[in-house]
Amino acid sequence: MNEDDSNLSESCCVMCEEGFTHEKATKLYKKGRGTLFRLAELRGDLTLQQRLLTEGNLYVHESCRRPYIDERTSTCSTDDSGEPRPKKLRSEVPQFEWKVHCFLCGEPAISEARHPDRDRIKLVETMEIRTTSLKASERVSSSLTDEIRARLLDCHDLVAVEARYHSRCYQKLLLANQSVNSDKAGRPVDENKQDSFLLLCSWLESEGDAEIFSIKELHRQMGELACEGSEIYSEKALRMKLKSHYGEHIYFAYIGGSREEVVCFRNMASFIISDSWYQERKANQLEDSERIMVAAAKLIREEIRQREYTKREYPNPYDLNDYDSLCEFLTPSLLKLLQTLMKNDLKMVSIGHAIVQCVRPRSVISPIMFGLGAEMDLVFGSRWLNEELYALGFSVSYDEVQTFKHSILQDPTLNCLSAAEKCPTHYVADNADSNVSTLDGKGTFHGLGLIRITKKKNRVDSVSERVKRLARVHVNELVKDRGIPVLSYVPCGPPALASVKFNPLIELKYPTTGLPILYYSNLLWQSSYLLKKSLSPEPHWLNWSGFMQHAFLRHDTVDEDDITILPLMDLDPGDMSTLYSCIST
Repeated sequence: MNEDDSNLSESCCVMCEEGFTHEKATKLYKKGRGTLFRLAELRGDLTLQQRLLTEGNLYVHESCRRPYIDERTSTCSTDDSGEPRPKKLRSEVPQFEWKVHCFLCGEPAISEARHPDRDRIKLVETMEIRTTSLKASERVSSSLTDEIRARLLDCHDLVAVEARYHSRCYQKLLLANQSVNSDKAGRPVDENKQDSFLLLCSWLESEGDAEIFSIKELHRQMGELACEGSEIYSEKALRMKLKSHYGEHIYFAYIGGSREEVVCFRNMASFIISDSWYQERKANQLEDSERIMVAAAKLIREEIRQREYTKREYPNPYDLNDYDSLCEFLTPSLLKLLQTLMKNDLKMVSIGHAIVQCVRPRSVISPIMFGLGAEMDLVFGSRWLNEELYALGFSVSYDEVQTFKHSILQDPTLNCLSAAEKCPTHYVADNADSNVSTLDGKGTFHGLGLIRITKKKNRVDSVSERVKRLARVHVNELVKDRGIPVLSYVPCGPPALASVKFNPLIELKYPTTGLPILYYSNLLWQSSYLLKKSLSPEPHWLNWSGFMQHAFLRHDTVDEDDITILPLMDLDPGDMSTLYSCIST
């Protein structure tokens, strides 16, 4: 209708098109407009339908509206003349207007000017909405779902016909099997709040990543799932509703010293496989098999959710090399499933760790996924490679690897400047050069590098050490007090070489004080010729280094040494202050 018709509807009755000079005008709201529209559709009154679709305020005479709506109860099979009414043919039934009506409830999909957010209207933009609505209508048997199913079977492309629906109607249809009994005594249930709560429960059971959430996080998620402008339960009411919905399968606790309550589940198997699950058996074997597989997946997911894992410490090399430890990381049901599907132990454990890591990405550090991510960063140093493996589910994230590095530097037990253990320790220093030939001569480094070589007495204890997972800090705080303090070398007394005296060559040719010490060392080496058969099975003699190795080295297995890289010193390696600072530290 044009603007003139709209102004006419506001100044006169929408039914008789007369003014309100002799009778008071009654305003039509959304519910009254929908009732008149439905009756006009049944009567075939297209003129009144077009008037009711006009945007803006509509008014009507009470004397015109009352008899019109009273006649809706008259469903007799005869007309006013007493003659039998002819049989209504299918061709006489008006076609459903997808652009005007909600395809779920059949009511006009008209936005109210005063409250546009009260009942949001959406256009069908995907083909999945038809499939989802059709499956949901088949689960519940009622006259409304029969009408919905008939409409959807009559139209196979809702996007093409520009169908529309009420957001509230779509939520009611999806939650039809979880609807509560409205006949219970007590305060009536707020449908908007209840629908939002049931959506939260459905999200928590299917899409919640099997994580542990606090009441505040669940309350925020419920607000995101609810319609815009809809009211939701408070945090206190949400806690009570969760306890009422899940019963003994839910409890609240404080974890890790947190002040916020978190929601924990237990014995979810009996909640999933309940009496209603057995009653919903399908006659079709394929559908029943699919239902059983979905239930099995839910059981495995809930078992992973209830399993206690820790992120306080990172896995150590012992966890990666022990097959039994890797199997213990998996839940029994998941391990049984993988053992049934595949026979390769390594692939079975790797895929199992990837599944656990994907199900609980925020509260689990898989030893295999962590080891692979740390090794790729060590060997290739590529952030892109680590992120690609993480996106595919084969590794931990790049940020987790960086957190591991920060934790190593912050761990006091792994501080490279801390005192060495009571075991043989050697320090090796040498020149350290980097970018020695640059085009502009800048960015070069020439300093002193230092490493510490420690021979552990007990390799098992060193392997079992775990790195605590600590929060990442700024680089300035990380390297604070981590360097080698620079000390100034102040010589005391005469130079050391000043005390060295050179004797005349004649005294070296004819010694008067006895044989030199080197002569006795050569004599010891030459005496080994008498024991050459016991020292070496070969017929030739051992040289001096071979003799010393054979005489002092043990013939049992030698453990590997631990090599720790100490901080570099950006000073001249030949400077006495540099050497003095290195030795003093």
